[in-house]
Amino acid sequence: MKKGSSSAQTRYAATITIPRAQSIDYKKVLGESKGYERSTTEIEENVDTLDILIKSKDIGALRSAINAMMRDLQVIEGAGKE
Repeated sequence: MKKGSSSAQTRYAATITIPRAQSIDYKKVLGESKGYERSTTEIEENVDTLDILIKSKDIGALRSAINAMMRDLQVIEGAGKE
């Protein structure tokens, strides 16, 4: 079991869905999943979308994990424009 991934500890969850660029291997760039002490992040690549599921023990951890993922996605988006 990943650190922070116990369903008994999950109190908050958010899913981010974005259009998927076929040329980017998101799992390779972002990592397949990330586990922290207070939150976990799972990535699912679909045909046309990328679904990012974030679960956390508290609202502050959820906000932090969402912000971290959004920063990572901004970097990927910016790199694709060059």
